[in-house]
Amino acid sequence: MGLEATPELKEFSIIQGGVGIVASLLLPGYLLLLIAKITPQRKGQLAMYAVAVSTAFLLLLGAMTYVVGSVVDVERPLEAMPWVLGLSLVLLSAGAYTRSAGSSLSRRSFSVSFRPLFSAVLLVLLPLASVAATSAINAGESTLPMLLQIVLLCGVVVLLLIGAIPPNLRPFAVWSVSIAVLWQMTFISPHIWGWDIHFEYFTAQEIFQGEDWTPASAGPTNSLLSVTFLAAVYASVTGLELVWVYKLVYPLIASLLPVAIYYLALAEFDDEWVATLSPFALIFYYGYFKIMPDKQIISQVFLALVLVTIFDNSVRGTRKKVLAATFGTMLIFSHYGTSLLFIGVLAATIVVVAVAKRLDVVDGATPTVLSPLFIAFLAVEWIIWYLFSAAGENFDRIASVLGALLTQNLGSSGRSGIGYATKTFESPTWMVYKFLVAALVGLICIGVLWMLYSAVTRRDNRTHFEYTVFSALLVSFLVSSVLLTYNVGFDRTLLLVLVALPPFAVVGLRTLLSLGPKVSDRISTEPSSKAVASVFTIFLVALFFFSSGAAFAVAGEDVPAYSINLEKDAGWPVYERSEVAATRWLDENARPESRVVVYNQWSALKSRDALLVREVISSDQIVYALPNTDYLGSGQYVYISDKPMVQDVDDRVERVYINPEETRFYRRHVVGESKIYSSGDAQIYRSD
Repeated sequence: MGLEATPELKEFSIIQGGVGIVASLLLPGYLLLLIAKITPQRKGQLAMYAVAVSTAFLLLLGAMTYVVGSVVDVERPLEAMPWVLGLSLVLLSAGAYTRSAGSSLSRRSFSVSFRPLFSAVLLVLLPLASVAATSAINAGESTLPMLLQIVLLCGVVVLLLIGAIPPNLRPFAVWSVSIAVLWQMTFISPHIWGWDIHFEYFTAQEIFQGEDWTPASAGPTNSLLSVTFLAAVYASVTGLELVWVYKLVYPLIASLLPVAIYYLALAEFDDEWVATLSPFALIFYYGYFKIMPDKQIISQVFLALVLVTIFDNSVRGTRKKVLAATFGTMLIFSHYGTSLLFIGVLAATIVVVAVAKRLDVVDGATPTVLSPLFIAFLAVEWIIWYLFSAAGENFDRIASVLGALLTQNLGSSGRSGIGYATKTFESPTWMVYKFLVAALVGLICIGVLWMLYSAVTRRDNRTHFEYTVFSALLVSFLVSSVLLTYNVGFDRTLLLVLVALPPFAVVGLRTLLSLGPKVSDRISTEPSSKAVASVFTIFLVALFFFSSGAAFAVAGEDVPAYSINLEKDAGWPVYERSEVAATRWLDENARPESRVVVYNQWSALKSRDALLVREVISSDQIVYALPNTDYLGSGQYVYISDKPMVQDVDDRVERVYINPEETRFYRRHVVGESKIYSSGDAQIYRSD
């Protein structure tokens, strides 16, 4: 067969993959929720909880299987996962049937009318249209299908506004646009792309292949079980290649984040328009889709789920506590920085609320929903996990950031909010884009300030004061990042706080419109919900038109570097099959512990070649080569692609790749050496 699979094998893989995704991503959680009798009336919320609980259950089941297999000296412990999961589903099904037998679970009558059915079909087809548009880009065809798809995604928001999509399908519409936006990015090229994902792939591959791995091993990614260990478990269960687990399955998990925002907004504001439109402020912000799959997005999913569980009253008592603890633990397993910030802001929220009640700033009789015991549980869990996992490297990272905070040494000012705002662009398109992002931040700030004012003046009794304080603290963190970068940059900080703040953008716009001047004595200054929704919809469409890169493409300008769905060479590292094949050949044929030389002129691993090689070679075996150097170092292999690195990694508008043959390093150490592998786009040389 060579490298080509038979049609029967392809069909089997598709069936196995589809069944595996459903069996691992939905069924376990749904059955566990039935057993626990956690059945929210909203079907979308039940499905959201089912997927989230399934990920936690699969992680636990995979860990138990891995430990047992390692103890009995099984070469690849996770190979048993399909059988273990199958047996677990049988037991869970029996338990769910026993628990639901004779219960009062409602049996709803099922009826179908044309408009909901037609809307549902269109929403199902929307993500598939994204895949088709991406395929056109991969085939080197016109960008027109992708531009049309961007228009379609904006059109869904308009259809929601005019009522063409029934109200009961609004959360499904949010999910459909969410997964469509993610898939139109992750399906670019047959390989993964991004930054941290290459490091995480290396760890997941080690786990999948049954290497001698433990969470305590050195290496930052060993702590991040939800994006490394869980990926290996999904690969075992679904039969998908690990690359396609990241490209296909993880976007399905990440797509829950906007849905969680929908239910959080619905619980806190009791306004369908706020709930319906606010998730799109996140979906249409480029940070949401530019580096997917990414550990920050996955961590934000569980952060949002914790907030929904805490502030929504559909689940109560012990069940609420167990759900919150489960999602909180998954948050900790996903990202060290996001989880610690969340714990700190929650703790600060409890203190601020207590002081406000003591000073009679707010009604002291207002019930509280945040538990100090829950915060303490998360804090202790975080400390224990990051002290002992990854040899404490992530704990040391956080300590370094906190130390830098005290010394006010938090990275390049160019990545701060003021740094982004003061960047000079000749293009008016970029100026409009910056204005739209600034407007989003401004609306959020106005909305939070209004809600604080409403709480203090006793005008608002629907929104939990704790949620408002929590959001105000996040805004304070965002405002501080105007000057400080926290080693992540303002765009990442904005992405982080958008886990809870999008509803306030709608509230902020409503506040602005209500404060406008009266046109007539007969016209009230208080705008209707529909009027606010209409204006916000226009804003969302404009935001996505620019953040997606479509405005730049239509204007004939260079698209932003992350807009690889419009131009694969826009700047982010997108790899061809031949380049991936070269690194896999290197992994299989290089001598053990050999060092590999790649072009990279920065102190950290940033070059295009280095990121791809990092998937198969550990960091301590990669040697950096400066383009204009005579020094080879201790490298025994030299890997060079046609586009090894950009000339300036900080240029986010236009990136130019170096020509390796014009560098001093190439002339000194590559010319005349034996080429041992060539794939067309990449070459490997042996250096003796």
